[in-house]
This record gives sequence, C-alpha cells and structure tokens, in this order.
Amino acid sequence: MNLQESVSSFTRINHGRVIRNGESYVQAKQYIHKRVEDALDEYSDITETNQRARLIRDNIDFLLRRYHNYCIKDRIGGHYRQKDLKHDDPKDFEHVLPAAIVRDLLLFGRISIEQAMNPPTCVLHREQHVALAAAGFASKTPDIWNFWQRYADLNIVIVTHDNQEIDTNSWNLGDHYRHFNIDA
Repeated sequence: MNLQESVSSFTRINHGRVIRNGESYVQAKQYIHKRVEDALDEYSDITETNQRARLIRDNIDFLLRRYHNYCIKDRIGGHYRQKDLKHDDPKDFEHVLPAAIVRDLLLFGRISIEQAMNPPTCVLHREQHVALAAAGFASKTPDIWNFWQRYADLNIVIVTHDNQEIDTNSWNLGDHYRHFNIDA
C-alpha cells in the first residue's frame, strides 16, 4: 500500500473519554512522576547548555504543567484561593511559585519530584492576577521560601482549598508542603 492509500483509508479511532476519578489521578501521578524522573536522569548527563538540554527542560515543564492542570486545577481548583471569590467571578489559576522556578529547583536537586508536582497554586480574581503581572511578578517572585511576598501589595485574604485561612506573612514553602503532606 502506498502512502496515499494508507492515509486515505485511515479511519480516525475514537479513544473515548477518560473519566476523572481517583484512579485516573493516580495513573496521571505515576506516569508523570516516572517521565520526569527519566528526564532528570537524561538531563544529568548533559555537560553543556545546548538544544537537547532545552528540549529536556521543555519536556519537564510540559509534564509538570500537565499534572498541575489535571491533578490540581481540575481536581481541587488550586491549593489556595482568594477568600472573597464568587462563583461567577472571572478567575485565574496561577502558580504562586512560578513554574519555571519550580522546574529549576527540581533540576538542581533543591526539591523532590513530588514537591515539583505540588507547588503552591492559587485561584485569584482575574483583576488580581493582572495586577501581579503589572507589578512584574508574572514569572518571578521576590522570595522563593516566603512565596506569598509576591502577593503583598494585593491586600487579599487567602484560604486553602478547604477554607482554612492562612497568614501570608508567615506561611512559607515548608508550611505548604507540611499542610498538603508532600514529602521530600
């Protein structure tokens, strides 16, 4: 069969929808953890910055963001949320600790894969998210450990996904991982 016949006779397969439930989240976690582990092993062999290194970093970004969107955003909304959000308010899911920083912390062995898969995320009113970007915090933070510092000028109250109010002046990355039972 030539290429034209092969392509022309192809019938697209319906792979069906995956039902999002506890089992699908576990499968996503296991699959992504293993792929990130493999990428880290491959990255550790790199001796110079080159396109291969960039592609591996991009792959890790993709995998982590896929996990964050599927297993955090779609499951619990975000680890945290702005307290006064109403159901119909325009809102954004955001990485309180920017995803590129999380990836680099992982690449350089400062956090575990499990921790990189569960960085602090928050659902904010879109207006507040725009204000963060305008203040220059779209992809950076003044203090990685005290990650809530990037929200200092927003004057908002933050609660966990299960409505526990937190003190953003003292709640740090260690508190985040302890609260959500994320081991190193």
